[in-house]
Amino acid sequence: MGVHAGALSRTNRTPRQQLQNKQAQQRYRERRKMKVTEMEQALGAMSQQVDELQGVLKQNVALQVRFLLRTLNWLGALGWSMW
Repeated sequence: MGVHAGALSRTNRTPRQQLQNKQAQQRYRERRKMKVTEMEQALGAMSQQVDELQGVLKQNVALQVRFLLRTLNWLGALGWSMW
């Protein structure tokens, strides 16, 4: 049951290596934070598009219903019976 080799290498890092690692971690966190921000913005834009499309869909359905009702009324006025 020896000590993990990675643990030894971490303790033997030079101050320069430690600083580089710290800076790399900081850059990674900044990139991750920027990516999360971008994804949140994209989600907001997509949510807005969904809302707009749902409104358009409701209008479309309403127009289809009106068209069908007018068509049925027109056919009824011509004496056509569907049933």
